[in-house]
Amino acid sequence: MDNGLASPGWGDGMATAPRRAGRRVVALLGTLVVASCVGPAHAEVTARLGADATLLINPVEPGTETAPGLGITGLVGYSPELEPLILVPEIGGSFHWFDDRYGRMLTRAVAGARLGVAAAVEPSLSLHLGYARTWGHDVDAVLAPDGFTLDTIVACDFRLERWLSLGPQIGYLTVLAPTDRDTHTFHVVSLGAGVTGWF
Repeated sequence: MDNGLASPGWGDGMATAPRRAGRRVVALLGTLVVASCVGPAHAEVTARLGADATLLINPVEPGTETAPGLGITGLVGYSPELEPLILVPEIGGSFHWFDDRYGRMLTRAVAGARLGVAAAVEPSLSLHLGYARTWGHDVDAVLAPDGFTLDTIVACDFRLERWLSLGPQIGYLTVLAPTDRDTHTFHVVSLGAGVTGWF
């Protein structure tokens, strides 16, 4: 029944909160990058590769609540010498496959930063934002939207060598995909391991 009220779209009220959150995240990441750039000149290049078991939560299409899957993430960055802190501005991407009836796949390009503590055991927190694209067989643009993506990863690495660390990680990511009428959102949680090289 038409009550004379238009449904909010991406350009209306529903977009306010995501856009405000996006601006705050960008400001935070920018602050971290600037802080690292004004640090000591010596820096190490880092490359991190992670592999995870994943769970897709609340897919766009009705009637499907979860779907298991696998994911792989690659990130490259640099770490100024700020001991005992680890601050790594980084860029990279990820690929995810989900075992649902559509064979859904998700690829992402992201940029962000990782903050941690340099020790024999190195806890860290990463935050990235970027663009995500979803596809699969028999999936149209409504069921496989593209859009803004945000993720966070908590890791606990063990320094095996000066140039190598390895440890478990847990993560969460979301995709916000605007359409003509509203914003579709889905979420992915992950559990796996990551290995980092320091060069």
